[in-house]
Amino acid sequence: MSYSLQYQVLHFALLSASFFSENQTLLLSDVGITSGPAALEDNDGKIYVGEQMTLDGRTVEMLGSGTAQPGIDLLGLVVPTGSAVDVMVMKDVDTGEKLLVYPEGPPNLLSAIAVVLSVDQTGYDLTVTGTICFCPDTHILTPRGRVPVQDLGPGAKVLDYRGTAGTVATILRSRHRSPAAGQQPVVIDPGAFGEGLPHRRLKVSPQHRICIPGSDPHGPDPLLGPAKGFTGLPQVRIRQADRPVTYIHVVTERHMLLVAEGIPAESMLIGDRSLRSLDKAGRRKLSRALGVADAALDRHPAAQPCGRVLGVREATALIEAWRIRVGDTGERAWPDHQQPPLRAVS
Repeated sequence: MSYSLQYQVLHFALLSASFFSENQTLLLSDVGITSGPAALEDNDGKIYVGEQMTLDGRTVEMLGSGTAQPGIDLLGLVVPTGSAVDVMVMKDVDTGEKLLVYPEGPPNLLSAIAVVLSVDQTGYDLTVTGTICFCPDTHILTPRGRVPVQDLGPGAKVLDYRGTAGTVATILRSRHRSPAAGQQPVVIDPGAFGEGLPHRRLKVSPQHRICIPGSDPHGPDPLLGPAKGFTGLPQVRIRQADRPVTYIHVVTERHMLLVAEGIPAESMLIGDRSLRSLDKAGRRKLSRALGVADAALDRHPAAQPCGRVLGVREATALIEAWRIRVGDTGERAWPDHQQPPLRAVS
C-alpha cells in the first residue's frame, strides 16, 4: 500500500539513541526543507521499529515515533510552543541520514527557531487516524431534537443513525491557535451529499470519519472514511485560513455513528493516536468518565469501532466511484436516518 507523507532530512549525524530523550531540540538550520508529498510503500501501514520500507525511492528503517512541536527562543532558552504533530523518525539505510517523517503534515514553524521532538522507540499505525472531533455549533441529533455540540455534556442522550439512543460519557475540547496543515478542519457545504445534506455547513477535524456515500449506515458494518478523503467532492474542502480552531470531542459510552447536521458521522473512537493527542489531564478525565484505568482504555467499548474503518486512499476511491455514479442527479448519499422509537426517548 502507498501512503502520502512529508519529510525532512537532518543536516548532521545524530546517534539514534539521542532521539529518545525528553524534548530533543533540533535547530531549523539542522533540518532540511520539507519534501513531499512523497509515497511511503508498506504492506499494511503498521510500521514497526526496525522495519524497512521505501520512502520517495529511498530504503528507510523505522527508528521510533512521537511528536514534533515548534520551538521558540524565550530568554535564551528554546521552549516548545503551539501545536504538536505526529512524527516518525527513520534512517536511510544506504546513506545513514536521519529523516523526520510527518504523516499529517509538519509543524507550523512560522516564528520558530527549532523543532522540539518527544519520541520513543515505538512503532506507528498509519491506518489509525487521529483526533476525531466536531467544530462548535455542529448540531447533533438527540431524542429532544438537534442540539449544538457545545451544549452536550456527560449523561446527555444522543441518537445514532439507526435511531438508537446512547449516552455521552464526557466532552473534551482542544484549541489550536495556529493549526498545522494536518489540523485544519474539513468544511462540508450544504448539498455536498445530495439535496439538503448536510443541513448546514459542517466542519470537522480531517481525521473525523463519516459513512462512505452509497454504503448503508443502517447496516451491521458501515464503511467509515476520514473526512479528508472526501475533499474530491466539489463542496468539500480543507480550510486554508491560518486562524484558530476549536475542536469538541464527543466521547460516548460506546462508539456510535451520530447524526451531525443530518449526515452519519462518528463519535470519538478511543485509539492509539487519539490518546496520544490528549495531555495527561485529558487522559485522566477520559479514564474517570469511562470508569477504567488508563492502561485499559483501548479495551473499552468506546475503543471498538462501530463499522469498518478505512484509510484515506481506500475511502477516496469509493467516494470518487459514488460521485461518478450519481453524477448530477442529486441522489442522496445515504437513506434517511431512522426516527427514534418512543422507548429511546428520555
